Amino acid sequence: VGPNGRISRIELLSFGEPPEYVPNERWYAQLVGKPLDDAFFLKKDIRNVTGATLTARATVEAARRVLAAHQVIEADRAAAEAERKRKEEEERERRENGGDPPKPEPQPKPEPQPTPAPQPSPEPQPGPKPEPTPQPKPEPTPAPRPDLPPAERDA
Repeated sequence: VGPNGRISRIELLSFGEPPEYVPNERWYAQLVGKPLDDAFFLKKDIRNVTGATLTARATVEAARRVLAAHQVIEADRAAAEAERKRKEEEERERRENGGDPPKPEPQPKPEPQPTPAPQPSPEPQPGPKPEPTPQPKPEPTPAPRPDLPPAERDA
């Protein structure tokens, strides 16, 4: 990848298929100068290789990954460069304004104040003894009379 973010060259480092599937130099040359964009795909900006579709697809996908990684690295580098320039500008302004900015005056720290020891809690005193609540005596329920008809028993 060149400094302009485009492919500058393609090299085949390893190939695990029969040699007849290796694309020719003319096919690789169509990748040179391409940026990472929506057209950089097989069958769009890139012609396929007859009989070696997997090779062509793998090559284009690898080139797209390299371009994407380059964009991320370049963005990080650009951010670091911007931060460096910002710090240089701050330093230049500091020197132009007569050196270091005034240091803040230290503020006195409050002294700790002693607190009195807590008073002991008073001992509990016994109170009046509770009286038991009287229980009412249950009244016996009258037994039903078997000699009456049911309607009169319930009344």
